[in-house]
Amino acid sequence: MKMMKNTLLMKPSMQQLQNFNSKHGEYLRVLSMSKAELLDQIRDIADSNPYISVEGSLSENFWDNQTSKKSLKEELDSQLRLQKDGPEIKAARYIIESLDEHGFYTEDPIEGSKYLHMNFELFLKGLHLVQSFEPYGVAASSNMNAIAIQLHMKNLDQAAWMIENCQDLIIVQNFEGIAKRMDLSIERVHELFEQVRRCNPYPCSEYDTSPAVSRLPEVIVTVEDDHLQIQPAALPEIELFEKQKDTSAELREYFRQAHFFIDSINKRNQTLMIVVNELMSIQESHLMYGIEKNPCTLRDLSERTGLHVSTIARTLKDKYYEMDGKVISFYSLFDSQTRQGTSKSAVVRAMKLLIDQENPEEPYLDEEISVSLEEMELFASRRTIAKYRKEMNIPSSRKRKKQYQNNRY
Repeated sequence: MKMMKNTLLMKPSMQQLQNFNSKHGEYLRVLSMSKAELLDQIRDIADSNPYISVEGSLSENFWDNQTSKKSLKEELDSQLRLQKDGPEIKAARYIIESLDEHGFYTEDPIEGSKYLHMNFELFLKGLHLVQSFEPYGVAASSNMNAIAIQLHMKNLDQAAWMIENCQDLIIVQNFEGIAKRMDLSIERVHELFEQVRRCNPYPCSEYDTSPAVSRLPEVIVTVEDDHLQIQPAALPEIELFEKQKDTSAELREYFRQAHFFIDSINKRNQTLMIVVNELMSIQESHLMYGIEKNPCTLRDLSERTGLHVSTIARTLKDKYYEMDGKVISFYSLFDSQTRQGTSKSAVVRAMKLLIDQENPEEPYLDEEISVSLEEMELFASRRTIAKYRKEMNIPSSRKRKKQYQNNRY
């Protein structure tokens, strides 16, 4: 029997389309808001919409309890003035002026010594002087280096050695591999990890003078029982009053706007938690131990959550998490990867470590760096090594050898 072609289509009405577009548009608008922008919007609507009531004072709970923090530069300058005058003081002043927003010194020391027309060893003496200042970990090259410095300052050299030499095993939490490499018991390895957890990967956070109002955290991240705990940061309680019958067109519009807005906030927070949980899961080792980030892009999160890439971007735009007293952008947790699948930041950090420790008489060729990285289970082609080296403004092996020779005299 020949089936009749079904030509009956259920088409939404114009009113239904308009309602959907209005709701979706409001959701996308609220999804893109930062925490500070959302609080501003809540305040404005609570003041103008008779159907919305906000429990508690926004000003009291979210805006007024911000404290100013001491300048990091002032703190370091005060410690520098207590030092005996010497040629390394010039390098120390330059390094203090060159610290980034985390209090890290990420410039190549070779370039710094060249800029100051100073002997390389003397420049390093100035760097080590600043690194001896409080807070311990200042002027580190990274958060992992900051942890190692803190451990050394506490005479916990075994834990520092683990951080500096077992990164590949720490990333995958291979405790047995670490125990074998360090010739220790599993119990002792866990003790070393506990020492690491007591360190602050961002030791200069208490001196951060960035405006807190514009960087309010969406979630609070803590470590409990070897796992990350993610707690949504507080938002004011919003109540929607019940709509009365026989209201005017103006009041009906107020009710519609209030309903859309509250619904959009709920959807925003649900979407945010879905994305944040996946992102934190990917970077759990980085957040707990300060080691290199795992490869992670917007597309990776899209595939894991089923959300569109543009939705992921809106969800994390201008949004932050708080951990160990530091308010940090979610976008800092993203990391690209090489074609072989290795994290770019891991390759870059390992490259810098190899070059910092290379024999000045025989600097590594790019091909030799690639082979050395492969022994560390980090994979990058010679061409990729050359590309990353240029991005870091590191000269070729021939030019580095010449710089070493010039700095010697």
